[in-house]
Amino acid sequence: MGAYAAGAGVYNEQTAEARAINTQTNMQLNEYLYESEQIHEQQYYQKMAGREARTREAGREIQDRHLNNPTPADITSGDAMNALYRWLSNPKIPHDFLTSAGADLTISGDDVRK
Repeated sequence: MGAYAAGAGVYNEQTAEARAINTQTNMQLNEYLYESEQIHEQQYYQKMAGREARTREAGREIQDRHLNNPTPADITSGDAMNALYRWLSNPKIPHDFLTSAGADLTISGDDVRK
């Protein structure tokens, strides 16, 4: 009986060691998956921030082109005129400034059509 009990004790010890190894492996796998997800999220948000920055920059370039150097297509489509309208309707520009700036300005019908 003593030998049987000793053998059972050795078996229980080996089982406990195996369970500890499995637990340690699961903890390491969980940590690896967590860190991988963190890295993936960081890369994703960096990519999204870069895409948003490029989109804003492209919008600024188009707005600058519409206001300062419109193409014939911009003029024909009305994009240049709409950009000018949005610029002039900015609430930061005082209304008195706009009315006084165009007080002595006369534009003929032909100029408007052009």
